[in-house]
Amino acid sequence: MRLGLAAYHGTGQSRDEAAARRWLTLAGPYEFGPARLARLDVKAGDIGAARQRLGEQAANGNFLARFQLVGLCATPGADCGADVPTLASWLASVEADGEEFGRELLNNVAWAVATDPLAPRSDAQRLIELDGQARYGLLADDASHADTWAALLARAGRTQEACLAQQRVLTLARREKTEAADLLLMQQRRQAYCRGLPWDQLD
Repeated sequence: MRLGLAAYHGTGQSRDEAAARRWLTLAGPYEFGPARLARLDVKAGDIGAARQRLGEQAANGNFLARFQLVGLCATPGADCGADVPTLASWLASVEADGEEFGRELLNNVAWAVATDPLAPRSDAQRLIELDGQARYGLLADDASHADTWAALLARAGRTQEACLAQQRVLTLARREKTEAADLLLMQQRRQAYCRGLPWDQLD
């Protein structure tokens, strides 16, 4: 799986889409795998393949795939039929098993979108808007969730907010006595976000 994500996360001409497809397919139904493969389908212009891939995974309980399917069905030509998932139903399913599970599930999906170089700004913006409606949102008072929130703002192109949010991450991380190497990464993210760059475009 790591090999597939490494190939997928390459930037520009260094992204090896063929290798990403091969390794992500071999990894099987791991949550990030089908969702990333669907992104590659869309990039290749095959919306039908992306819709089928995400639909199968969504039916199997993959929350990331189901969220991604909502965004895909909102695009012209997706042809999702009458049974189109909604953001409201997705959020309800995320929160169905209580605060601890709901918060972590929302955090995991948000992190997957925030760190996906092929994720559109609209997906990040949808999650930001959903967070305002969630009973168990991302704005918890700890560095991990705050880090996700800042990365999500950066993916949505909300530069000033992402810059300020990542400064809060650093404050929380220092309070939590985070290791120096992790603090350095957080500082690098802040510099990138303040320049209008998302997570995958760190220097």
